[in-house]
Amino acid sequence: MQMKKIGVLGIIAVGILCFAGCNGSNTITTPLFQTNKLKEAYDWIIETYPSVTSCFDFAEDGSFISVDTNPYDLDDYFVPNVFDAVEALNDKLGLPDYVWEEMLQTSAMDGRLSETANGITVTWKYHPDNGLEATYRNS
Repeated sequence: MQMKKIGVLGIIAVGILCFAGCNGSNTITTPLFQTNKLKEAYDWIIETYPSVTSCFDFAEDGSFISVDTNPYDLDDYFVPNVFDAVEALNDKLGLPDYVWEEMLQTSAMDGRLSETANGITVTWKYHPDNGLEATYRNS
């Protein structure tokens, strides 16, 4: 009977260590308990700028946010506040101001550009007919 108690206690102790991690802290470090910075930023943008919902998309697996300022590829199509929302998304994700400045200065001949900062990689391209298209992901 004593051996069964020790065995059960050992299994419980190993389970606790595996669940809490072996990094010496009391925080749980498994991905299930971490917040998704992209999801929080996406939800905030949609709540703050409801007129731009057609321009923003969040991946089902939580791996990226995509932005298309002209989602229907229509000539002279423009969603009010969409550029304000992209700038706000950059700020919300902690990207430096120069990233937004480079996005604004991108021409169609530049192709797809990329920048990584604050744990986020953003890639973007611009074309006068199609607008600005960007993808944000964790780096």
